[in-house]
Amino acid sequence: MNTVNIFHSLVAELNYITLLFKARGEAGMNLQAGVRARQPKRAAWTLDHLQSQHAIYLSNCLDASTKIAYQLGINSYVAFCNLHNFDLDPSPDTLSFFISFMAHQMGPMGNPISIHTITLYLSGITHHLKPFYPNIQAVRKHPLVVLMTMMTVFSS
Repeated sequence: MNTVNIFHSLVAELNYITLLFKARGEAGMNLQAGVRARQPKRAAWTLDHLQSQHAIYLSNCLDASTKIAYQLGINSYVAFCNLHNFDLDPSPDTLSFFISFMAHQMGPMGNPISIHTITLYLSGITHHLKPFYPNIQAVRKHPLVVLMTMMTVFSS
């Protein structure tokens, strides 16, 4: 019996599971060989539902002050995109334009927005848009975005 057949059945013997975990380097699992585990039938979730639940749980892991900063970041990004008629789908150009724009804006106390705040905003944008644009982490790490962030740091 192959592993697909084992896991497509309702009963999977733990010695098979133990072998799979050992093959993946997870031999420390505390499984009792020979015990049979019946799994109830469960309905599959859509990818949208999985991503939505994932985002909710990730959001619950954030500190309150981080949640506020992330919310300010996504709000600023949405306002920026609307102001400049950009699509919300993040691209290296859009994020680098956002960094340039925010680096010349004033915060609520009348001081320029710091690079630390802009970096938090970028993390918030990534956090909030990841369920809708899964490639956002690659965009966030794009050399243009990283370069713009560093240029902002050194010009401050």
